[in-house]
Amino acid sequence: MRGSLALINAAAKIASVDEFGTELAQLTDQVADDPPRDAARATGAGMRETQHDHDTSHHHFASLGIEFPPVVSRAELSKLITSIAPHLQRAKGVACFSEEPDRQYVWNYLGGDKELTYDRLPGVGFRPVAVFIGAGLPHDEIRERVSALTRR
Repeated sequence: MRGSLALINAAAKIASVDEFGTELAQLTDQVADDPPRDAARATGAGMRETQHDHDTSHHHFASLGIEFPPVVSRAELSKLITSIAPHLQRAKGVACFSEEPDRQYVWNYLGGDKELTYDRLPGVGFRPVAVFIGAGLPHDEIRERVSALTRR
């Protein structure tokens, strides 16, 4: 795998799960006070100055980054991912599961997989976040369903 990666991008950094978790936590801390991306529109050369609704259902590819509840059920997360799987190419995040409240995991879904994979983080205290990438993602539905994970 490393050889294949070097052919595609010789400068790519290969990180362990522990390094990824630390870097993800650092990145989320850096942007914690930033306004949501949709609200931070800049106008520059070639950009429209008028704001518009950003409906991604007609876009070929879209992404959604979202804060995740502090603790969720692993089974409920799996149900959520499989229910939106036809739209997903990739989903990844950090979560603490009610079944193991003293541990955190990086969870990962790659389009076409039937199951999520989980890698235990070296500790706790990482910000629970998720990123969903795919075609025509139902953003509002995903936000609503993620929010509902805390009510179960």
